[in-house]
Amino acid sequence: MHGPVTPKSVNRALRKQINHLHGKEATTTRKSRFFDKLARAGGSMSLRAISKNHSISESCGRKWKEQWLKMDSIAKRKTRLKFAILGRKSKVTKSVCKMLCAQPRNSVRKQPYNTQITFYKIAVGLRQLQRKLKEYAKGVTAKSL
Repeated sequence: MHGPVTPKSVNRALRKQINHLHGKEATTTRKSRFFDKLARAGGSMSLRAISKNHSISESCGRKWKEQWLKMDSIAKRKTRLKFAILGRKSKVTKSVCKMLCAQPRNSVRKQPYNTQITFYKIAVGLRQLQRKLKEYAKGVTAKSL
């Protein structure tokens, strides 16, 4: 079926297992080496050959090259998702915002935000409350609050 097992074929199989990305983002070192080789090759070597030397697929190589052309040296670093929100969760929940916006349940609805914060003992600052009210109550204008 397959040919005889030689040390060279075993090494090749091990290299493929070790270098495969498995759907994860590559390390900074790995990307840096790819970009350095890409810059040094200067058109003398095809993208397919460079990608193969670095044990990545050609499509991955094209993607990295595109990132490199757009972002330059920043592309070498691991990139986090742009929509990921950093930091802790807000203390102002959706239910708190609904309660503050509801006319029958909020007796101090027409008062300034600072008064509402102290009345309901909400442990947040003025600006965070404003931001969350704007986020959760999109259809409600600021004057009606």
